[in-house]
Amino acid sequence: MPKIQMDEGEFVSYAVEKFSGGNVTEVQYQFDGDKILYEIIVAYNSTTDIKKEFTGKFGPPNDGEEWKFDSKEGFKMKIWVYQNRLCMGDARHF
Repeated sequence: MPKIQMDEGEFVSYAVEKFSGGNVTEVQYQFDGDKILYEIIVAYNSTTDIKKEFTGKFGPPNDGEEWKFDSKEGFKMKIWVYQNRLCMGDARHF
């Protein structure tokens, strides 16, 4: 079971889970000042081409270099790739 590390700030708080032995190396959860989750960042090892894998599953980006999806809860989710990270967040924050 991965260990979760918390870093609470005034405007943004983070929770980080570290993993070993698989494609995912870290998952970071970001919360706004009201402690509402607004972004999840999944870091992959250097041998994983996350953009290729995500595009293979969901098709090419549908919003410039990013993807937007409607959630079942009624908000828009924005997803993008930065380096070896898959970033997913509530589109209202970005």
